[in-house]
Amino acid sequence: MHNDRGEAFHDSAGPRRTQKRRLLGLVIAMSPLLLFLASCASSTSLTSSDNGKTIQVHVGDTIDIALDSSPGTGYGWAIEKSDETLLTLKQSKFSASSGAIGSSGTETFTLLAKRAGTVNLQLKYWRSFEGDRSITRRFAVTMQIQT
Repeated sequence: MHNDRGEAFHDSAGPRRTQKRRLLGLVIAMSPLLLFLASCASSTSLTSSDNGKTIQVHVGDTIDIALDSSPGTGYGWAIEKSDETLLTLKQSKFSASSGAIGSSGTETFTLLAKRAGTVNLQLKYWRSFEGDRSITRRFAVTMQIQT
């Protein structure tokens, strides 16, 4: 290193400071790429009106499926067919439409697209304690998961 008069001098923290500067430069240079990658994952929301459709999503995307439900009657939605190697259930939750006991509302399944491929996702609305003979509704969607 040189001072403002062009004279050489020794910087005791030189190698360490140079390494930190390079690392900082690398982080700054990669910031746009990191922001781009973070923005690539998106969320798709589906409802009963999407029954029977084929949709395209990308690896890393989340898919929310919101369906009307009345668990107070003993009925609820369940995944009947999927491919867990491509699509993973992150959570399932029920949100009541009012504070009244036994009120109906919305059951939402949140899924994560893990790998590229095609999944024929099927859900059934049933009373699990009565078995398949109690199925009253179905929801199906084909998901084409792309990289």
